[in-house]
Amino acid sequence: MAELKSKEIIQAEELISKGKTEEALEIVRKFQQTAWFHFSRIESDKALEIAMQSKELLEKIGKEIDLANNSYLIGHIYLQKGDFKNSLEFGYACVELQEKINNQPQKLTRFIEKVRETTSLWETLDKFSKTSQVAELKDIPVVESLISEIFSDKTSFK
Repeated sequence: MAELKSKEIIQAEELISKGKTEEALEIVRKFQQTAWFHFSRIESDKALEIAMQSKELLEKIGKEIDLANNSYLIGHIYLQKGDFKNSLEFGYACVELQEKINNQPQKLTRFIEKVRETTSLWETLDKFSKTSQVAELKDIPVVESLISEIFSDKTSFK
C-alpha cells in the first residue's frame, strides 16, 4: 500500500476482513474511477498509485473481472509513462484473466508468452514503442509466423 492510507482504503480493508466483500468492492470501484480520471488527465503517477492500491484490495476480494479491468488500466498507465515492459505485463494479466473468466482458448496468452520468450521480437517491439512508431508485419516478419501458428485454427474460438 502507498504511504498514505485514506479513510476509504481503511474502510475497505475493514469490510474485507469482516467478509463484506461486495461493500468493499463498491469502494474500490470508486477508486478505480478516480484512477481513470487521473489517467485521462495524463496524471500517470497519481493514476498508478490509486490503481495499485485498488489492485491490492481487489486481490484480497478475489473478484477476477474487476482485477482484469484494473490490470487493463494499469497496463495503459504504464504505456502512458513509456514503460512498454510493465504495460505488456499488466496487459498480459488482463488477457489471461479475461480468457479464464470467459472460458476461452488461451490463444492470446500463448501469443504474448511467445512474444516475451523471443528476445529479438521483444526488443523490436520495445524500440517501436519508445519511438512512437507503428510496427507493420513487414517490419517484424516473425510476428506473421507466430500469428499463423497460434491463430490458424479458427474453429476453437467460441
